[in-house]
Amino acid sequence: MRPSGQDRTPVPVPGEPPARALLDALPARACVVDPEGLIVAVNAEWDRALAENDGVRWLSGPGVSYLDVCRRAADRGSPGAAPALAGLLDVLAGRRDSYSQEYTCRGPGGRARWFLMLATPLRCESGGALVSHVDITDRKLGELALRESEDRLRAVVDTAADAIITIDGRGRIDTFNAAAERMFGFDRAEVVGRDVALIIPLPDREAHIGHPDADPDAPDADPDAPGRLVGAVRQLAGRRKDGSTFPVELSVGRVASLDLFTGIIRDVSERRAMQEQLLSIAEQEQRRIGQDLHDDVGQELTGLALMIESLAEALEEDSSPERVLAGRVRAGLRRVQRRLRDLCRGLLPVEVDAEGLMAALEDLCSNFSAGQAISCRFECHSPVAIEDNRTATHLYRIAQEAVSNAARHGRPRSIVVRLEGSDEAIALTVRDDGVGIPGHAEGGPGTGLRLMRHRAGLIGAGLRIGPDEGGGTRIDCILDRKDDHAERHLPGRLP
Repeated sequence: MRPSGQDRTPVPVPGEPPARALLDALPARACVVDPEGLIVAVNAEWDRALAENDGVRWLSGPGVSYLDVCRRAADRGSPGAAPALAGLLDVLAGRRDSYSQEYTCRGPGGRARWFLMLATPLRCESGGALVSHVDITDRKLGELALRESEDRLRAVVDTAADAIITIDGRGRIDTFNAAAERMFGFDRAEVVGRDVALIIPLPDREAHIGHPDADPDAPDADPDAPGRLVGAVRQLAGRRKDGSTFPVELSVGRVASLDLFTGIIRDVSERRAMQEQLLSIAEQEQRRIGQDLHDDVGQELTGLALMIESLAEALEEDSSPERVLAGRVRAGLRRVQRRLRDLCRGLLPVEVDAEGLMAALEDLCSNFSAGQAISCRFECHSPVAIEDNRTATHLYRIAQEAVSNAARHGRPRSIVVRLEGSDEAIALTVRDDGVGIPGHAEGGPGTGLRLMRHRAGLIGAGLRIGPDEGGGTRIDCILDRKDDHAERHLPGRLP
């Protein structure tokens, strides 16, 4: 039995050529229904779809109640049929300006297909509505593939051992993985949308990753500006939710098309502790060697020196021709003793306390000048107290290595060691007027440079090595007193 709509006289199909052409030009399946929901006209795409699905035109063609079609579908359990019926009734009654919904169905061969149903009222005296079904299968498949890809990526990111975050172009956190939650103690919801300075307190506001005011190409741009952080691995300080800080290693990448920065953060606290322990073991071994040289070899040389003095005096009294040779041996032995003392001074640790760093650096410069044809001067215009003996010792060793490097490689006439301090930071600067170093030397393989950088990292300081403005080499070690991370510019720093 045919549906009741077929017993009624069909509403005449609009036959005006422009209207028919316009309806057939629509790429979607479309039909026109009158105010009572009867189908007045269908376009060519509607007929084509019916043919593809073995449809019968009198079941959903002109003269059929589209409302009844929706009701039958709802009775069969189609999940989108009841909402579609209610939406279309609202449009026909003037209660809604339009209605839309997405739904899925099975096409030829059982393949899932997605459609977008749109119902819009006809703005004419007779009323009615245009109902169209747009095939959105390709779009939905793309969305599903994208969602699957995002889910896979999220699974990888959330199972990573390192903290992974993304930051937008204004320095605000966009994503925060599970490892980052464990590392910093924040829940994801607490940090997303907030400034990255919440967890990585970089020295200057303009230095934050992605900050729009940072110009990495400017001559005086901060080295922590986005462009200079990208592609580099930096040692910084992380800040936990409880306010405590800890050493982290940060590497940054940039997705220019999305204006996003990706940061991979690694907690290096254990590595720092191990490095500190290894350095302590090495210094203990140095102390043992220095003590052995001083106590054993030094004493032997002292005894030999006394004997050669006696021998030289005896040969002088006898006017022996060997007295000249004895004098040479005596002079050579004295040179060996001086070199041994210098070697022991470098191997035996210097006890540096809070008030003693200035005195230790002054002694370093004085002793260096006494044994070299190079002027070494210490400058400190106001007292600089360092509460942590460990920090003071590392600063002393950095200065000692810097002076030694300058003398060995720079061929300078003079070296200046300067210590400056403020409430915010401490700056240790070593400058020389030698031949300078190549531009790549800061990251070069030299053991001395690596050791200085290593020591600076252990106390949370920043180390910069480069050419001095007046020629020669300049080494700056900057220690931030507050946040335990470095590379903040000091007021009144050396020009």
